[in-house]
Amino acid sequence: MTYLDLLNSFHQWQKSNYLPGNARLLYYGLLAVFNEARWPEQVQIDNFRLMSMLDTRTERVAIAARDSLVAAGLIEYSRGKKRSPNTYRLKYTPQKVSENGSESGSVFDSETVSTSSSVSVSKTVSHIKEKDKDVSFVPPPAGTKRSKKVFEHDSLPYRAARWLADQIEGRLPNCTAHSETTLQNWAADFDKCHRLDGHSWEDIDKVLQFSQFDSFWQSNILSGGKFRKQYTQLLAKMGGGGT
Repeated sequence: MTYLDLLNSFHQWQKSNYLPGNARLLYYGLLAVFNEARWPEQVQIDNFRLMSMLDTRTERVAIAARDSLVAAGLIEYSRGKKRSPNTYRLKYTPQKVSENGSESGSVFDSETVSTSSSVSVSKTVSHIKEKDKDVSFVPPPAGTKRSKKVFEHDSLPYRAARWLADQIEGRLPNCTAHSETTLQNWAADFDKCHRLDGHSWEDIDKVLQFSQFDSFWQSNILSGGKFRKQYTQLLAKMGGGGT
């Protein structure tokens, strides 16, 4: 198992697991650090270096990306003592993979990393549809309102909403933190974008990242509803032909 094999395996893993764009970039950066150090058991890295990997001046953007990797089970992190950098460990390294006898292309085990930030897309979508089915086929009693759907924090719609909020808050330091109600409303918008509009989660992920990394669109896409409304224009601007 080589460094290149590990990169290829991570690329394959991303096809069926969701990970925010900044978290992906940070993971590549961490792999490079470990590779340069010849794959030690752990390394110490301060938050300023994490920020430089993401080309951001906002510390909480780097922290959010790190937390996504921890939640996905890709890295382990220990808080450093006073005036000492934090310690990072990789779950997968060429040495560990070789010792475990894993083959190229099957390094990242989706069962092992199926936590909040990396739930398999197919499994999560199936779970959402099943819950929707339960609600839609049981009509509420006459004269009562149907209870509003609450999205779990590990669901794809909510994670998309949380990622968008993190990008906005990280870019606008004086921005008030988005409330749970707002995140739930945005999650509903992302859910409709997938379930009603027919866009795949893979395409939603790509378009959402584009909307926040493009200098023009990042100041216009400031909510889940606006993202859904402008999805077609965003896709056309990207020059993509997704669903």
